[in-house]
Amino acid sequence: MLVFAVVSGLLIFVWYPAPLFELEGGWQGLQLVALVDIVLGPALTLIVFKPGKPGLKLDMTLIALFQSAALGYGMWNLYVARPVVLVHAYDHIQPLTRVVLDEWDPSGKVLERWESTTPQVVHVDLPDDPVEFGKELTAASEIPGELHGLFDRYQALDEGWRQMQQDATRIEPYVAHNPAWQQAYDALLHKLDRPAGELVFIAYIGRKDRAFLVFDGSSRQILDVLKIPFDVALVRPLVPRMKRVVTP
Repeated sequence: MLVFAVVSGLLIFVWYPAPLFELEGGWQGLQLVALVDIVLGPALTLIVFKPGKPGLKLDMTLIALFQSAALGYGMWNLYVARPVVLVHAYDHIQPLTRVVLDEWDPSGKVLERWESTTPQVVHVDLPDDPVEFGKELTAASEIPGELHGLFDRYQALDEGWRQMQQDATRIEPYVAHNPAWQQAYDALLHKLDRPAGELVFIAYIGRKDRAFLVFDGSSRQILDVLKIPFDVALVRPLVPRMKRVVTP
């Protein structure tokens, strides 16, 4: 239980901090750890343990080694599958895991520059000029991840925050398209007890779900997640800076 508590804390507060724990499959990882640490070991012990049994010490040693190996393998998979960077480009944020970055950047320079204990929010700096932006969009279509894979244009959150705010979705016209979205939005404002003008809503496309991350406009911290679908056709007309190019 102590090992499970330590691993759970690592998953929830470090590798998959809120709201990523839910959006990026943290629950599945926690279930895997629970299966190995709380169920598998005690179940095998219950099967083989008998006081005075010959070879009992060997059996218990093998169970401990098997459990440790299974836990280590599971933890390694959770480690390489964790989001390293949350990349904002165009009109949404996309998480990139260690596995993806290893594949897209064999040189390892991106991991060397941006990998930290917890996921980092980065912004892809794109030109404001419509013609130059169109050129970048066309060129990026040929690389893995498209705009989100333009590693040389990555900026830290502090540097790219102005553009991120400009590219944020005007959420009130968006939620007005659906009564259920409007209800979820109203409930979020009530929960946060913050004026809408202090919040920044940026669409998020994760491995498990699509939603909107809610940032504090001043501190730039992720406060919560608005759990409504991200509809590209509805979002792009509501992202002011996106009017610089014609999008389908």
